[in-house]
Amino acid sequence: MIIVVFRFVVTRRLVIMAKHFNEIAAHGESGQMTPVAIRGDDEIVLVAAAFNKLLDQLKESQASLEQRVQSRTDELRRANEQLQLELSERKRVEKR
Repeated sequence: MIIVVFRFVVTRRLVIMAKHFNEIAAHGESGQMTPVAIRGDDEIVLVAAAFNKLLDQLKESQASLEQRVQSRTDELRRANEQLQLELSERKRVEKR
């Protein structure tokens, strides 16, 4: 009876969590990263809560990095436009 209860209370929940973690690891896209839903009031819930907190921080970091990449891309685009203008101006001066 103890083994059956242990499997139901602990093992089954840990298998669900492990499957969820593996699915996230396999896909890796932020849209696929969803919190793990485990109910209860024990150490397994603490692990799930820690994972969910880590997941939130990971999403925030990813959003921050995407914003930085966009900012740098915009800076490079502006610099490229400036160089193109300078190049056009130099060609115009050379023709004179």
